[in-house]
Amino acid sequence: KRRKRAGGASKRVHIMLKHFLLISLLAFTVTATIPSYAQRASDLAEKWEQRTNEIINEASESQRIEFEILTTQNGVIHSIEHLLSGMKKSVKSCGDANPQMKDDIRTAYTNFKGPLEAPLDNAKRRFSSLLSRQSLLTTSKMRAYFDLTNEVAIMQDQQVDWVAVTRKEDCQDFLDDLHDTGKRDELVGFLNRDFAKEINAQLKKQQAR
Repeated sequence: KRRKRAGGASKRVHIMLKHFLLISLLAFTVTATIPSYAQRASDLAEKWEQRTNEIINEASESQRIEFEILTTQNGVIHSIEHLLSGMKKSVKSCGDANPQMKDDIRTAYTNFKGPLEAPLDNAKRRFSSLLSRQSLLTTSKMRAYFDLTNEVAIMQDQQVDWVAVTRKEDCQDFLDDLHDTGKRDELVGFLNRDFAKEINAQLKKQQAR
């Protein structure tokens, strides 16, 4: 028997995955779909959706909250890792195409990435701790589920042909983004957030109504 909120939780996971994929647009431009990945990605996504529904439909109310916390934490970590990976590729493509900008872009990327490293490591440790304490599945099975989640996102990303930034004007825009400490600090803020505390606080408010 399906519980009422299963669909809502599934939609939140879909939204997080879409965020994971779309965030890489900061550094790359999409040009075309690659058919060779389409079927495999579709099969993997179907497997992921089936597994997601299995977990949610068997979960109690409190376990669905655990699932939301884990999904949010995992999504933030891997979205930011994906963003940094795309930026690193753009650092190389811009530097190769515009040698006069190479040093400035490398330095800006190092300065952008540096303040994110410790918060990213801390976020990963919090996720591992949450994973070991959750009650939905065994730790190994739950880790396997999130490995599958991240694999689906990567496979969907590989369905498209990403063309690296090379035009001087685009590379200048990219450099300006790297110099934008406000954007970087916003990412640090996401990594430092205690989603377990926030989501549980929201639950208490709902219960008090």
